[in-house]
Amino acid sequence: MENSKSLTKYLFRYFWVLAVVFAISLSISNIIFDEYYKSKIVKNFCLSVYNTTMESLDQWGELFEELYFLTRDELSQILDEMYSFLKKSSPTDQEISQKLHSLLKNRKDKVNWYIINQSGIIERTDYATDLGIDISEKKDYWKVISGLKPSEKHFDPLTFEIKTNNPRLFTYIKLPNEYLFEIGITIEKKPFEKLLENIEFRKKQVLFLKEISIFNTSLAPISPYFNLTGTDKKLFNEIDSQSFIIYNAGKWLHNIYSKWHPGNLPFDFYLKIQIDLSIFGKLKNLIFWTFNLIILLLSTVSILSTYALSRGIQKSLKILFDHVKHNSKISKKTGVIEIDQLIDRYDSLIKQLNEQLEEKEKFTGLLSKEISQKNKLQKRLEKLALTDELTGVYNRYAALKILSAYLKTNRFKITICYFDIDHLKLINDSIGHSAGDNLLKFVVEVVKRCVRKSDKIARIGGDEFLIVFPNSSEKEVKFIMERVNSSLNNEKPDEFKSFEVSISYGLIELEPNSSLDIDDILKIADKKMYQNKRSKKK
Repeated sequence: MENSKSLTKYLFRYFWVLAVVFAISLSISNIIFDEYYKSKIVKNFCLSVYNTTMESLDQWGELFEELYFLTRDELSQILDEMYSFLKKSSPTDQEISQKLHSLLKNRKDKVNWYIINQSGIIERTDYATDLGIDISEKKDYWKVISGLKPSEKHFDPLTFEIKTNNPRLFTYIKLPNEYLFEIGITIEKKPFEKLLENIEFRKKQVLFLKEISIFNTSLAPISPYFNLTGTDKKLFNEIDSQSFIIYNAGKWLHNIYSKWHPGNLPFDFYLKIQIDLSIFGKLKNLIFWTFNLIILLLSTVSILSTYALSRGIQKSLKILFDHVKHNSKISKKTGVIEIDQLIDRYDSLIKQLNEQLEEKEKFTGLLSKEISQKNKLQKRLEKLALTDELTGVYNRYAALKILSAYLKTNRFKITICYFDIDHLKLINDSIGHSAGDNLLKFVVEVVKRCVRKSDKIARIGGDEFLIVFPNSSEKEVKFIMERVNSSLNNEKPDEFKSFEVSISYGLIELEPNSSLDIDDILKIADKKMYQNKRSKKK
């Protein structure tokens, strides 16, 4: 009974210790769990969902690419026909409509035409609602289309009607009288319905995926169900400086904002991917409370163990003092001195043990620090071993590894592009090697913008580069490389204004199960590259 009262009194005395320990445990574990959730779970899951979503959308982009360019080519031919028709005569509105409908045959209900004067006012159209609209109010846009020369054409990016959400393509041609003739045509909606079906399928397939919303660069949605908030607009405007943005839209709801460039299409889309990680809330609460209850249990056991140990020591000391008290001869001979000596020896032993433990902790800390530094250094060395220091792309060693891996799998066709930079030696000799380095970095920057994320770029020599294009034909890659050449000369920095900035390239398309090895591939691509270079000199 006395022991029970003593234990109760002891526990009551140390109850505040348990309360403080439990409160500290709750606070620290909550901070740790929140930081781990933000730095690991959110980032990793968002990145995983983003990558798989982009792969799925890129596949759709490759399918839509053919339809888009066929429609664009058809519109280009129709613009030429209408240019000749309007140049020869001054037709009425009805005659313009009849001519346009005869060229489009079965698609006459999907097209509208507009004639815009030099001030930007729509003077004539078969769509009465738009009559009198002043296009010049959009100054940047008007500057582009008003600057066209006679017979020169302009194609707008894809847009969507507000009421029907039908995809529309608008094109312009400058007439001899400096007026603009515009055609707006509705593109087949089926590919976009397929895209929306694909999105719904992915939402069911991916547990955390709540919604994928797609908008054109004017922020018009491709589906009326896609809502756009003020925050969305603000974050879309910040995307150009980042590949994607993760935004916390609620406790467990996260939005990913990104710009998507499908295939070789000459326009972009904006993406908003919503991810719901509320399932982690339940898991976090379960782990959180389990962890803290274990801490509370261990603290209680520790206090009880301390109580049991102290009771044992008190009992032993009581027996010792009682023995000394009742044996006066022994007390005089060995009493206080021997006890003091015993205590001194005990203190000395504890001190030595503490010193050894401190040394061990210091050594463990140093060892842990050394291992951490070694791991960081090893990761940096691995990255440096695969990266070209000047341009930041893969180096020759990495390029050969990537190419070897593709050839081993042989599951799909690839196209290899081997290119070098024209006139680099001339620039090095004329304005210095630092300018040559700047040119290398500029070329890589332009190439990165023109190719897809799945395409691998490597610098394999001084001015020689290799690009691996998975799932791409030679024709498709040639279109991309011509766009690179056009961008290089149009966007070149001021220090290269007196030079022609361009590349010469050679292409080789490899079908699955190709018998060519890496050396054969590089030799063929190199030979084609020099043929391309010689053709320029002629």
